[in-house]
This record gives sequence, C-alpha cells and structure tokens, in this order.
Amino acid sequence: MQRIKTVVGLATIALFSSLTMAEPSFAATDGNCGSGEICMYFNYFADGTMYDTGSSLSNFAGKKFYGSALDLNDNVASARSRALIVNFFLCEDANYNGANLKIGPGATDTSLGAMANQASSEYWDLYRGERPPRAWPVLTDPFFRLMDPS
Repeated sequence: MQRIKTVVGLATIALFSSLTMAEPSFAATDGNCGSGEICMYFNYFADGTMYDTGSSLSNFAGKKFYGSALDLNDNVASARSRALIVNFFLCEDANYNGANLKIGPGATDTSLGAMANQASSEYWDLYRGERPPRAWPVLTDPFFRLMDPS
C-alpha cells in the first residue's frame, strides 16, 4: 500500500511540474497585436514588421520579428501595449538591466526616445514598476494579466 501511495505521489508531482514549467501558448508571437499583448515594431509609429508577446522576455537574443529575418535585439523602434492594467518595461540590457522605459496600459509609444533600437529585454509589472530580481517570477500567467476588452 505504501508503494502505491509513493508512486501516485511521484506521478502527481511530475504532472504538476510539467504543467507549471510549460511555456504558455499566449507567449508565442503570431504577428497579430492581440488583446493582452505587447507589440514591438521595427519601424517608428507602430508600423511595419512586429513582435508580439504576452509574457516577459529576459533576453531578445535569437528572437526575430514575425515573418522576418530581422533580429529583435536592439531593433525595437516603437511599441504598443494591449494590456488593460499591466505596465510594460523595455530594458536596455538583457536580464532586465540597464536603463528602462515604461509603457503604460493601452499606450503606444511611437518613437521610444533614447531607448529606440536599444532594448534587449522586457518585462510586465502590475503595480510597482520595479525591476524584477533575477529569480523574480515575472507576470506570464494569464491570471495576473487583465486583457484589453477591445
């Protein structure tokens, strides 16, 4: 009986571990600036090829704009937030380091100022606007993100 309990317990742990470690489907870029996403554009004025995501990215290296060979890293010229209450921050360096630029809920920044073509990571923050520590779980769970109703 003890052996059965142990096997069931280990199977339960394995199941929940795989569910919590899987990347959510909303995190994939699809070229559609959908509700609850942040959309980063290669061109100014939120135009041209774009990268859309519903989760934080600690490093843009290796990421490409949707349908393009253009690298996302250091090539974001404008951004649009489709989140209702979540702040979005572009960071100059990977792992949320360096200077950052806040883009509020529902806002579009058409030029990003000094941050244009400098961003290497981005994160979502519900309240404080503080950088997450390296081990901080950034907002990737849809439970924590309220969606834009449009």
